[in-house]
Amino acid sequence: PMLRALAADGQETGRYGRAGDKELYRIALDAVGCHVQFLPHPGVSGRYINTLDRGPIFMSFALSHQSFDGASLGIHWAWGKPTLQTFVPKLPVQITPPLGGYAVHVVDAVTFPEVLTMGPDSDNFTWSVRPQTCHEANGAMAPCQPLELEAGAVLTAFSRLINVGRQAFQDCGDGEFGIHCPLRKSLPGQLLGLAREELARLRQWMHIISRQKSGEVIPSPKQVANTYATTKAA
Repeated sequence: PMLRALAADGQETGRYGRAGDKELYRIALDAVGCHVQFLPHPGVSGRYINTLDRGPIFMSFALSHQSFDGASLGIHWAWGKPTLQTFVPKLPVQITPPLGGYAVHVVDAVTFPEVLTMGPDSDNFTWSVRPQTCHEANGAMAPCQPLELEAGAVLTAFSRLINVGRQAFQDCGDGEFGIHCPLRKSLPGQLLGLAREELARLRQWMHIISRQKSGEVIPSPKQVANTYATTKAA
């Protein structure tokens, strides 16, 4: 109920612009008993890209959270981020300060190549945050740590889910999808059936991933993706 009330408030007042992620992800974590103010300093998730004027740089798309023993807890970004209206990026790397420490960040403006077709609500550039310096808890300088982020399978599922979510949540009528379309107050029968089918497939997908992590089965990410695609086709 709290999340619904916040979403409705944002839709009606526009007070959160197109984002609102700082409010929503904190509430979501609190709902499962994980209070973000007690977590280690977050890292940034993304990948290295080549630029025309600066060479290779790290481009971030989301924040990543870890527990105090270094276990990945998850990533977050906002539903209304322009990037997500065009594609769900791969996030093979996260860069974090030492556990218990912190980072000083810089912000880059990155222009997308012209060959990339953007969504109707998207700009041709994005802001990218990266750690400039990292520090221990006592302030001493320390290396920023690039770590592998094994989120490919989850992001594939999320990409499918957000595509269905756009149809389910945004009532754009016969027009082109856009994040400024009004939210639906209820799902028509066809969309309700589609949402149920997709959630059932998502549950099966996450079960496969869980078994993979526990060591019961170890399919490759490609095999897991093919399994999901086959389930979808069936």
